[in-house]
Amino acid sequence: MTERAALGSFSPDMRAVVFGAGGGLGGAIVELLASSPRVAKVYAFTRASAPPVHPKVEALRFELQDEESIAAAASRCKPEGPVHLVFVATGVLHAGAGLQPE
Repeated sequence: MTERAALGSFSPDMRAVVFGAGGGLGGAIVELLASSPRVAKVYAFTRASAPPVHPKVEALRFELQDEESIAAAASRCKPEGPVHLVFVATGVLHAGAGLQPE
């Protein structure tokens, strides 16, 4: 699938939010979005580690289990206009001793 087909339904100056941008999947999504000429800005929210550095990326902190932190994250994105894509890459693949990824 070409990038045009993948992002063609979005605004040519789209703004995206990625929660969990410090992880492998979230970080890869941030990099993919930031490299697209159709994307104007990526808000990269992370709990602990820094997302990839790019001029289009604004790195921000948030705590998934803190309702006030999530509300503040939403408020941070609102003043610059509509957000076209929200990608949530938070969670745990496996929890518990002895469990590993597939």
